[in-house]
Amino acid sequence: MTERDYAIKSFKEITLNAKRHRLWKAFHNRCYAKLIVMQSQFRIPFKTQESGTFYFA
Repeated sequence: MTERDYAIKSFKEITLNAKRHRLWKAFHNRCYAKLIVMQSQFRIPFKTQESGTFYFA
């Protein structure tokens, strides 16, 4: 592998990783927002106060 090939390959990897990171961040934020909504709609007060986390009944 020449220096030029290495530079091209590393640039492709950097851009691919940036895109993946951006997509994962958007997905994570969407799921987190959905969890907040679900908690407010289906809250079981005594269960959430004991553990401090969301509890599926």
